[in-house]
Amino acid sequence: MPFTTGLITNTSANGTAASTVVFNVLNADPVFVTIVHLQIFGVLNTDVPRIPLHNVGYQVLPNTVSVKTFSIGGFFAYEVQFNVIARTNLGDTVSIFGLDASGNLVTGQRYIQSEFKEISQLTTIP
Repeated sequence: MPFTTGLITNTSANGTAASTVVFNVLNADPVFVTIVHLQIFGVLNTDVPRIPLHNVGYQVLPNTVSVKTFSIGGFFAYEVQFNVIARTNLGDTVSIFGLDASGNLVTGQRYIQSEFKEISQLTTIP
């Protein structure tokens, strides 16, 4: 089932802006691969459409961790949507963190498994 972070405000007026977002997946299954489809959107200003920034699919091998970093710098806001497909329910977990230009965690841009909102489907990207 797909999930979203919802729109995340990313301006220096609210503290420190993130320049990258880190997407972490733990595949705790000892046998089966997990499949991930990830989309990241940016918003340049208010009252404008989201801009697709990243649209990737990949696999996370059994009993491993995947850490991927994506650029979001310069955007007023951003949203992360993802779908994680696993054959079993052995504890695949996702977390997302915003990092500033120095690689430090941005306060308020930390999302763990229980904080994501379920959505009916990922946004269609033309």
